[in-house]
Amino acid sequence: MNKRRLKTKKRTLPSKVDTTKKIEKQARKNVSETNQRIKSIEKKYKNGEFTWGITKLKNMLGNYFKKGKIVIPKQPSLIELLDITKETKKFLDSKYSTKKGIEETKRKAKQGIKENLAAEDEDITDEDVEDYVSMFYDNDFTSFLMATGMKASEVWDILDEAKENNDSLDRFLNRLSMYTTIVDEDIRNKAIRLYNKYVR
Repeated sequence: MNKRRLKTKKRTLPSKVDTTKKIEKQARKNVSETNQRIKSIEKKYKNGEFTWGITKLKNMLGNYFKKGKIVIPKQPSLIELLDITKETKKFLDSKYSTKKGIEETKRKAKQGIKENLAAEDEDITDEDVEDYVSMFYDNDFTSFLMATGMKASEVWDILDEAKENNDSLDRFLNRLSMYTTIVDEDIRNKAIRLYNKYVR
């Protein structure tokens, strides 16, 4: 009895060109939506406030920003496409990429200021909200809290008071030393970065 050999269909793996085209298509889709959201946010917040997500995106993809929007190079490499796709997706998934998400963040920030600093609604300005959210979005601020063990509300008060009194760097460090011991160069450098960002 003759056994019939079954023919198996060969699987065709996608070529490198096909894969690159697929990634480029996704990158262009992400960039288009990202640019629309950037335009919408910057139109509402004309003074540049509450644009934490855009700021972070510019830090990550600064080389691709032209006149306020992301532009994919004419002949992008696969690595460039992957970088753009990854960072734009993170932005689009972030609550900071929509006006609704930003307003919700502002509301929560105001509540946080009220609870941590015992402030009243009428005393909380947009600048306060901007600084409050920026700090918790700031690696320098969070790493300073971890290094010193200080509470966020304590550091907020010190920075606010230093800004109000137009502190020099030395005066700011002296003010800070009343609350924590600046034991090494690393903590000192963190404090200097906070001064440059929020006081100077």
